[in-house]
Amino acid sequence: MVGLSLAASMTSAASFIINPGFIALYGISGFISLGIVLPLAAFISLAVLAKSFANVVVQFNAKTMAEWMGQRFNNRIYGFFSHFWDCCLFVLSF
Repeated sequence: MVGLSLAASMTSAASFIINPGFIALYGISGFISLGIVLPLAAFISLAVLAKSFANVVVQFNAKTMAEWMGQRFNNRIYGFFSHFWDCCLFVLSF
């Protein structure tokens, strides 16, 4: 899930529209930050965070954030509202 979230945020339409403008405005420093540093930081943070999220999955046996919230706080309503809110955000994002 973490990798899919990262991929979705990096391949959004806003990235394709805004990033070329940043590079055109800032030149070589924009290219270095968006073309080299950002992908490197994304992969390093994914590697670091994936290990900690794997521990949470094993501890709570939760595959999604909503499942984790329901089990972590021992309240099914938290899990339900988190699922509901995620669905609303997904539908409204289009």
